[in-house]
Amino acid sequence: MFLPNLSALRTGADGDAPGQSAQNEALGIADVIKNILANINAGNFALACETARIWANQICHANREACDDDDAWIKLTASAFKHLKVTPKLLTTEDAAAGHSTMAWFFELCNRASRYTVARARLQDVNRREREYHRQWRELRGKLTEKMPDPIHTNLSGTDKQEAKKLARQLHRLEHNLDDPNHPGIPLRDQQQELRVLVDMLKRSLEADPFNNELLSQLNQAWEASFGSDEPMEEEEGEEGGDGAIGDQD
Repeated sequence: MFLPNLSALRTGADGDAPGQSAQNEALGIADVIKNILANINAGNFALACETARIWANQICHANREACDDDDAWIKLTASAFKHLKVTPKLLTTEDAAAGHSTMAWFFELCNRASRYTVARARLQDVNRREREYHRQWRELRGKLTEKMPDPIHTNLSGTDKQEAKKLARQLHRLEHNLDDPNHPGIPLRDQQQELRVLVDMLKRSLEADPFNNELLSQLNQAWEASFGSDEPMEEEEGEEGGDGAIGDQD
């Protein structure tokens, strides 16, 4: 899916220098939102966030007033995350009048929603690897038993002994999760538990009070425990389909 063409949002007079019309007569965010919602299939929040971010970078610095339509930012916030099956808390016009940025809250929710999809994808991957772990464990255990049906009394040939040692090493690495690509040595069951808590916390954060700083602090700590402070917040493979819809959690 392609980003909406934002060039149609410029309405400067003919003959203006490139970019001048955008600076002088940029349309308000309400018109941008209308364009975004008309061009995004099924409310894909990632595309809504990226389109709004592009527009903000291009226009807001040049024309601050074009970005300060609080009602429009509230409308976009209410619409952009519907496919996540959450109802985000919205800043009110009274909050905006008190100096709280409706635009900043929208982009904060974009950040949380991105983390939510990444955490769900990681949990699905860990669930898959946990199932694969049991399959590999049974396979390795069976092969090792074939080589050493009675490890005390069986006299193994040199080749069989080497093969048995190799299988035992593989089993040891598997049982201790030493080849984990993200958290080697941490049991998958422990990772599952941490990720389930994180996914639940992230979903609740999308519906939380915008002024709940305690939840945000707890959320950041839980995120760093599973992903580290420098982990890029990009979707992992296998989470979203082409329309941005999230599948059921395993």
